[in-house]
Amino acid sequence: NALDDIYPGGVMVTNSLTEYDLIGADAVFVLLGIFADNTVIAPGSETPITDYIASGGNVYMEGGDMWVYDPQFQGAYDFGPEFGITGVADGTGDLTQVVGQGFLEGYNWNYSGENNWIDQLDPANGNAFTVFRNEQVGYNCGIAHDPGNYKTIGSSFELAGLGGNN
Repeated sequence: NALDDIYPGGVMVTNSLTEYDLIGADAVFVLLGIFADNTVIAPGSETPITDYIASGGNVYMEGGDMWVYDPQFQGAYDFGPEFGITGVADGTGDLTQVVGQGFLEGYNWNYSGENNWIDQLDPANGNAFTVFRNEQVGYNCGIAHDPGNYKTIGSSFELAGLGGNN
């Protein structure tokens, strides 16, 4: 509904990466879920997203296990290089507060979304920077990446789980 307000009549929702041609879209949001209700993207299935990124696309991608656990232990495609993300550790269910960093500095949210195995993240290069942090426990949970020809944000929690006045 929030995206419909920004792009009236222009939001498409799907459960398949291949249902629509992503090239030319203003932005793509990929919501992979949190364990035990998450989707794992196998190598070979990532092409619609990586092709879209290579064409200059903007992607927001979230998933609790997709940055550390899934690539290391489930054979999932590792999106870390495209998103400027280094997966530090497979986390726990300890996320209750999210604090904005970088261009989100000064914002802060309560978190009430799914909360299992929230991966801990770090920026992987000079074009990547932290935008979401779990201050209470001391790890990053969202990284923005802008190498100049495309932009991404990767997070390890559900954006829809953020609440509060911000």
